[in-house]
This record gives sequence, structure tokens and C-alpha cells, in this order.
Amino acid sequence: MASEEQSRMAQSIRMHLAMETEDVLGRISMDEAPQAMGYFYRKLRQFFQQPEGLGHFDKPGIGTFCAQVPLELIEAAGARPVRLCMAAGIWDQAGGELLPAKSCSVVKAMAGMAASQLFFSGVCAVVAPTTCDGKKKCADLIETMGIAVHRLEMPPSKLSRAARNYWRESVETFMAQLQGWTKQKITRKSLHTAIHRRLMATEQFRRLCRLQTKGVLRAVDYFLVTQTGFFDDVEAWTLALSDLCAELEARVAEGRGIEKQNRPRMLLTGSPVLFPNIKVPLWIEQAGGPIVTDELCSATDMFHDAPAYDETCLHDMVSALCDRYLSPCVCACLSPNPDRIRKMISLCRQARVDGVVYQTFSGCLSYAMERNAVAKALADEKLPLLYIETDAGFEDQGQLSTRIDAFIESVQAKRRNF
Repeated sequence: MASEEQSRMAQSIRMHLAMETEDVLGRISMDEAPQAMGYFYRKLRQFFQQPEGLGHFDKPGIGTFCAQVPLELIEAAGARPVRLCMAAGIWDQAGGELLPAKSCSVVKAMAGMAASQLFFSGVCAVVAPTTCDGKKKCADLIETMGIAVHRLEMPPSKLSRAARNYWRESVETFMAQLQGWTKQKITRKSLHTAIHRRLMATEQFRRLCRLQTKGVLRAVDYFLVTQTGFFDDVEAWTLALSDLCAELEARVAEGRGIEKQNRPRMLLTGSPVLFPNIKVPLWIEQAGGPIVTDELCSATDMFHDAPAYDETCLHDMVSALCDRYLSPCVCACLSPNPDRIRKMISLCRQARVDGVVYQTFSGCLSYAMERNAVAKALADEKLPLLYIETDAGFEDQGQLSTRIDAFIESVQAKRRNF
């Protein structure tokens, strides 16, 4: 009986998820999009409307719940990483029956996704970094559903040698667990190959970020590209991204972009933008404020500098990966966290930003508590900030659209006065 009930629940969620996906994509005018964006639209539809397709991969899937998971290790172990951070309204509702009402939308969606078993049928295990209390407790709940969970322990800080040693031990424990799951040993050759593949992806993403500052790609499309990278084959994604960048470079050569339109340039920060919840960047750009850069763990914070090692021996490469994932990390889970503000100010200066939108999901205390420090640092730079608290639904569209419109208008007026 329980199995039949779960099957009906999965079928209902599958239908609502497909409708939600079409609704969100339908709000985007694809006539204005580059031709190369067609690949990413198709992938998103396939992933969200046919979630059972995860089980058809030629490699075992390892689900991840955070950007802090070293993806190179998963690939070196012969598996395929699938980041399961989503913010679908239907999953939020399903998870709300299992978790407290004030839980973060992302955490509730994780629980709802696990209860429906849609995506989890295609992964053999889940890696849950201890980056927030909500995710830690949600991992406990998911484990009771019969899903294998590994908790990748994050240190509370990254500034001490003890923290770095703790992280190294945590990653080594994760490596051992991975090899147990996949029954495949991580070798020097397999890890070097995986690192190279990810570096190629990073190179193309940085190319996209440079083009993004010129305003030749809408922010909603930019975030759809990063979301597709959560689950797509890394080599196929890199190739599609290269085609997109080539098309955007042609647009720049034609003189297309926001420079001649004199529109206020925005930076988006705070809680991650997670499909299908792309409403905030959508409304920002509809109000006339193109997002030219971001400080988000679902976008720029996913792609760090290359791991630095002298020799391609396993020990050196693993150490380099540990440094790569911890040293540049600016997640709000860290305390103290001065690097986040330094990075944000640097991004604002490099992209010549005129204003910052700071979004947090209701219940996301870590990002909410850093709001004042960020606001003070931006005030010193004479940059205005709009703080938004929201969730996975579109019910607050009227209120938030009005606030965003007013903010963009005020930033534009400030530009005219200088």
C-alpha cells in the first residue's frame, strides 16, 4: 500500500514539475536568445520532465547537495556527479510536510525530492557537505528513506592550519567512501584526466563570465547555463558552452550589448539561484537592470582557479584539490568570512557595477546574518543595495517586482546625476 501511495505521489509530482518547468521557461522570450541556447533549454526540459532518465546514465550517479563537493574525485572514481540543489515549488510543498515550516526552500525541496524518489532512483548515493544546519538535518531524514548518505565535513573556518588539515582528512575519507560505492580505485591517471576535463569547463565558463559583463546574454539564460552544468556530461556541456561563447563574441563584434544602452549594471548575491526558481534575475532584468556579474554558489563560486600541483602524483593532486575547494570558498557558513566581502567588492569594481541585489531564501540564516556586513562594505563603495527575502513560489511577484522596479529606477536616476 505504501508503495502504491508513493507511486501516485511520484506521478503527481512528475506532472506538476513538468508544468512548473514549462511555466518558467514560458516566461522567457526565447526569440531573443542566442541559437546556441537551444541546447541548454532542451537539456533542462529533458532533466526536469523525465527525471527517471537519470537511471539511464552509463555511469553510477552520485548526488551532491553543494558546490563544495570535489567533482573531480567523483569522476575519477568512475561515477557521474549530479548536483541535486533545486528549488521547485512542488518539491518545496512536499518537503514542507516533512520539515518545519520555517525551513529554507532549498532544504525543503531536497526533502520533497527524496520523498518522491524521482531523481534519487538514478543515483546510488548522496554527498551532503555540512555547510548549513538545515542540510545536515535533512541528510539525516534522507538517510531514513534508505538512501546512502556521506557527510562531507566542512571546517567552520578556513583561516587556520588546523582547518585545512581537518578538510584534507574529510576529503580523504570521502575518497575512500567513493571507491567503496563505485568499486573503482581512484588512480593518478583517472584523477589527472578528471582535473583536465573540469579545467576545460572552467576555461569556457570564465569566457562566458567575461562576455556577461558586456551584457550580451540575459541573466536568466546565464543562470540556465550554470544549472545545466549541475547534471550534464561535463564534456558535452563544455562543448555547448564553447559554441554559445562564440556566438556571443560575434554579437560583441557587431556592437550589441548594454554599453550603448546606458542601463544600470547589477550584481546578484546571496542565496543561490536554483532552477526552476529564477524569478529574481528575471524580474531584475525586466525592470531594466541587467545582471553583469554575480557572487553565488550556483554560478561564479562554482568555478575556482586551477588546482596547483608540481607533480601528477595522487598525493599532490588530492592536496591541490583540497586547497582549490577550501581556500577560495566564500560560503556564508564560514566564520569569520572576510573573503566574501573582498570578492564582492572586487567583482563590483571589475564589472563596473551600479547596484547590488541581495536575495535570501526565508529560513536561510547564514546569508541573512551577513547582510549588514555586506551592506556596510557596499556603502563605503557608494553602491546601493536591495535586500530581498523570498521562497520558491511566484506568489510574491507583485510585491517584489514593485520593489525591484523602484530600486532600478533609483539607481538609474543616480547615474543620470553624475
